[in-house]
Amino acid sequence: MVIFWTILTAAVIALVGLFIFSQAYAVRKTSSALSTEQDRRAAIIDNLEEGVIAYDENFTIFVFNRAA
Repeated sequence: MVIFWTILTAAVIALVGLFIFSQAYAVRKTSSALSTEQDRRAAIIDNLEEGVIAYDENFTIFVFNRAA
C-alpha cells in the first residue's frame, strides 16, 4: 500500500511540474511575440513623416517620433 501512495504522489508531482513548465513556456512565447509586435509598431511610428505624439489620460507622453 505504501508503494501505491509513493507512486501516486510521484505521478501527481510530475504532472504539476509538467503543467508549470507548459504555462511558463506559454508565457515566454507570448512575451516574445508581444516584444516583437512592440518593436514593429515603434519602427512604424518612428519612420512616419508626420509627427506622432501619444499620451495617456494624465497627459504623460509615452510615444513620439522624430518628426514630432
